[in-house]
Amino acid sequence: MSWQPDPTSLNQLIDLLIKAQSPDSNVQMMVYNQLQSFNAIPDFNNYLIYIFATPNLPQSNIYMRNQSGLYLKNNIINSNSNITPDTIAHAKEASIQTLIDKDKMIRLTSGTLISTIINIYGLESWPEILPSLDKLLDHPETYVVEASINAIEKICEDNTRQLNEDTNKPLFYMIPKIIKLFENPSAKVRRDAIKCINHFITTNSEALNANINNYVQGLYQRTSDTDPEVRKYLCQSIVNILDAYPNQLIPEFENVVNFMLYCTNDEDESVALEACEFWLVFAEKYELSQYIEPYLPKIVQILLKSMVYNEEEIEMLDQDDNNQDTDQDIKPMHHKSKNAHGMGEEKDDEDEDDDDDDDEYAYEWNLRKCAAYTLDEFSSLYSNNLLEILLPPLQEKLNSQDWKDNECAILALGAIAEGCGESMEPYLPEMMKFLIQNLNNPKPLVRSITCWTISRYCQWGMNYQEGGNKIFFVPIVEGILNTLLDSSKRVQEASCSALITLIEESNGDIIQFMNPIIEKLGQAFNIYQSRNLLILYNAIGTLAESFGEAINTQEFVNLIMQPLVKRWSMLNDDDHDLFPLLECISYIAIGMGQGFLPFADQIWKRCLTLIETTIHMAEASANGIIDDYVDKDFIVVSLDLLSGIIQGLGASASQVIEPTLDAFLSIELYCLKDSMADVQQSAYALLGDLAINVFQYIKPYLNEIFTDVVNETIPNEERLALSSSVYNNAIWATGEIALKNGAETSPYVSKLLENFIPLIQAVYTPNNLKENLAITIGRLGLVCHDIVAPLLQHFFIPWCAALRNTADNEEKISAFLGMCNLIQANPNAVSNDFVYFCDAVTQFNNISPELNEKIKEILYGLKQMYGNQWDAMLSSLGNPDVEQIMRRRLMERYQI
Repeated sequence: MSWQPDPTSLNQLIDLLIKAQSPDSNVQMMVYNQLQSFNAIPDFNNYLIYIFATPNLPQSNIYMRNQSGLYLKNNIINSNSNITPDTIAHAKEASIQTLIDKDKMIRLTSGTLISTIINIYGLESWPEILPSLDKLLDHPETYVVEASINAIEKICEDNTRQLNEDTNKPLFYMIPKIIKLFENPSAKVRRDAIKCINHFITTNSEALNANINNYVQGLYQRTSDTDPEVRKYLCQSIVNILDAYPNQLIPEFENVVNFMLYCTNDEDESVALEACEFWLVFAEKYELSQYIEPYLPKIVQILLKSMVYNEEEIEMLDQDDNNQDTDQDIKPMHHKSKNAHGMGEEKDDEDEDDDDDDDEYAYEWNLRKCAAYTLDEFSSLYSNNLLEILLPPLQEKLNSQDWKDNECAILALGAIAEGCGESMEPYLPEMMKFLIQNLNNPKPLVRSITCWTISRYCQWGMNYQEGGNKIFFVPIVEGILNTLLDSSKRVQEASCSALITLIEESNGDIIQFMNPIIEKLGQAFNIYQSRNLLILYNAIGTLAESFGEAINTQEFVNLIMQPLVKRWSMLNDDDHDLFPLLECISYIAIGMGQGFLPFADQIWKRCLTLIETTIHMAEASANGIIDDYVDKDFIVVSLDLLSGIIQGLGASASQVIEPTLDAFLSIELYCLKDSMADVQQSAYALLGDLAINVFQYIKPYLNEIFTDVVNETIPNEERLALSSSVYNNAIWATGEIALKNGAETSPYVSKLLENFIPLIQAVYTPNNLKENLAITIGRLGLVCHDIVAPLLQHFFIPWCAALRNTADNEEKISAFLGMCNLIQANPNAVSNDFVYFCDAVTQFNNISPELNEKIKEILYGLKQMYGNQWDAMLSSLGNPDVEQIMRRRLMERYQI
């Protein structure tokens, strides 16, 4: 590099970096502060580059050089004001130069520096980097090739899309050269070369497609590689190929299967885990199932072996069971704001996964869990065939004298519950007796897995009858309750999770055990540590949600509410443990109803304080007054609890609202406009609950509220994709307000429909949102038909489609009453499409007498209008089978 340092300044900096090696923390702090002050010196970063890139400086050493490189990297990341284009140019030159340094530490820092520059300034800002690294791949020194391919791998990982789309097509010369490195004598080179191309397998890379045959053959050549890291990434590559290019594996399928079986049994668990993912991907590809079926006996054996705890795992789990919980043991809590209200109330697929009864697969992903989950997936895919293969080794493990084999067998039984449940029925009575006995097994790990497996079969177990009696119902419930207070933390967790499943699956029958359940859950407060308190809150919330007002007993207050309130008062306002606790209390508030009133006031006021504090901190952070990250989930969870209190107390909520009315409404109106979608979602849920229960408080603010609704429901595909739940709750709340406000809603209807009609017409609008839109448009028609009716033809068909298959309830009935008003006000608007209304109304199973009469009146009126064209109209649906059902129901219900 052309820049040269001032010798005096260079020596001062070297002297300071020497002091940085002192073990004295005071000296280190002094050095840090002085280096920070040096950032004001224009050439400071050039001095760092010079020291990092110059091997033989007097007084310099490897540590000092490396520290200079790391300081430089941090300054680049922090966008130091002295990082000029010239400085970056010097840094680029130095990083390439130091890649060939003899010291490993310097080469690693050089690679990190290259990656940092590209990540910040973009790959396009450094067109010379890839040719330079490519040239170094031909260097005679192995360590240089290792450093170069390592740097290329980092670039590929961080810039996959850019490399695929680069008009210069660098991958077309890079990939063939990297494939050749699979044969390099250095295991590090082989590993990173395989990792490089791994990044492109699932991206439909044009360059990889052109070299796919050579690539796959290159991987096959490495199946006898002795290095575990190479085998690990080789397995990962084969798994990715199975996912993206499955046909590439078919010609050598038997060899691939045998290799992956061998690797699944590898003594290095990281290799075994990557190999085990191969079977899991296969299980999820139904179209390839015939290829793997002949190998099921071998696969099942290896999966079962992989599911057995090893001694190291047992030691670690025992240690965890015997230690006090620490903050690190507790998974971070991120509150999920309320699901969208109304007809479209449904969970996302991701939420379903989160709430599933798959606790045995939770926490850190490892070989055992991957194998068990694969067996679970195989059971759905192969069912009877799998069970025939699995039963003999399973029986062998159940009869084994080794408790670890017993535990593995119980895990396997739980894993196949969904896929093989029906085929398992002849064995289930004996199996359930065995499981119930093992709730008392001396080994905690056996007790915990037994809780989980019982929960997987609980629907069958609690309903199985002999001689008219449900013989397992009581033993299952009592067995799980007895394990709730187990001395093992792991058993407590599994038992609590199983109890949640029992409550959810019992169809209310478990209510006969309500008092024993409350007693056990109350006692759990005294023995559960921090981590298990989280699932205890979940169990209490599930109990409240399922049992409703039945929990409104003095026993519940004494054993559950008082410990919860005590815990609530102990936690600081910035403690994330408040999230699950407030969510639990929200379910209790709804369940207890009026019985929650004695607790409502203090909880209401603290929620307002939490929201106000978080709002003020968020504003301070946005204005640069404070640097701390502000977690708005404190607002979300508090708003949700306020909703729960209002739902539970109904009109009596006025007793807690009145004393804080101005502050509360100010907060609510503020949150409707918040920049975070989760906050808005919960604020609109609260708004709807206010409309239903205490409408008088929000009526004076309807002009502001409806302005917000219009602003938040703009028909825009991208915006909707980012905040569909905000749209859902805002539209649902609008319908609830309309019902209460009646004809006085008329000033706002036109503006609302300017958004709602395009949304219900749009292809991109989710079905659950269309259902809510149809409900709310129907309710607007109910109270302001004179404004809505002239627009009827614009939304009539999508309206009928949206509500055709929805569940019968009061919301749907009110919407159809509104539609009847609209049809009566503007029958000509539907004259060409009335068949869709006929189809929709015949889907009702439970209909109110009022709506039934309205529909009958409209049908007779429209039939008279159609005259001899009535039959032709009914035939215009375009689906003979649906038409036949519609005609039959019209005749049965309305004699028409």
